[in-house]
Amino acid sequence: NIDNIVADAIAQGLALELDRVGLFGSGEDPEPLGLYNTVGVQKIDLGENGGEIKNYDIFSEAVELVENVNGTANALLWSPRTAGTIDRYKDGTGQPLVAPESFKKLSKFSTNQIPNNMVKGTANDATCVFVGAWRNLFVGMRRNIVLEVSRTAAGAFENLQVVIRAYLRADYVVAKPEQFVIIDGIIPEAPTP
Repeated sequence: NIDNIVADAIAQGLALELDRVGLFGSGEDPEPLGLYNTVGVQKIDLGENGGEIKNYDIFSEAVELVENVNGTANALLWSPRTAGTIDRYKDGTGQPLVAPESFKKLSKFSTNQIPNNMVKGTANDATCVFVGAWRNLFVGMRRNIVLEVSRTAAGAFENLQVVIRAYLRADYVVAKPEQFVIIDGIIPEAPTP
């Protein structure tokens, strides 16, 4: 069943790449334009060199910005590092910090397709969070994933190889970009001395 294993591995790799370009694609051929680079998406900038977040206020602000344009923020996407940082919030007595209702209502999804090494001024360990009304982000697939296998292409026969080509044709459309907010420039907490 090696062909099934290889096909699954390639499909998973293409799916991850489809996620990445949906968020960060440049819009230059052959990449679709990702949400991060879409004109009209709202941004909360945490400063020239990024900034730490230590409570839920910034998420409440993002939800408010979506509501200000008649949207309903239903989910957020963040990196696992950010999810872990938020999960460890404590109040002044060392107890877990209670989140406001606006944050609790959001579905939360961690993905390693949101990097923790974005450059923000002097910071090279920044990341971002996407908050929005996700029903306004569409992915169109022209074809399913196509896998082609050849023992002769690109000199494979002479080199005792098998050449595999995988591709898909897809694009993203943001119907209402103003109903998305990117919290940009999140840097990790400074270590305590």
